[in-house]
Amino acid sequence: MLLYKQNNYYLSLLFHNIKRGNIKFEIPIPYNIEMWLDEDIIYFDYRFSALAKRKEGLLDMLKNTTCIKESRFYNSILEIYVLPNEEI
Repeated sequence: MLLYKQNNYYLSLLFHNIKRGNIKFEIPIPYNIEMWLDEDIIYFDYRFSALAKRKEGLLDMLKNTTCIKESRFYNSILEIYVLPNEEI
């Protein structure tokens, strides 16, 4: 990753790929982030349970809401694998 910035409710991420050059992604800000550095992985958590933070009443309300436009991040986890420097 070369650069990142927050743009309202989104993160703009700029990555460099040897074959395709610079690639820009815009993703929603996650509800929770977990970094597992010993396994070289980062989790961006978009699940309702991460948003509700163990509040069962809120979790039930979130599960019962109607989704107007479903996103690929809807109630899921994004895994980002970190490559060692020699593979970049």
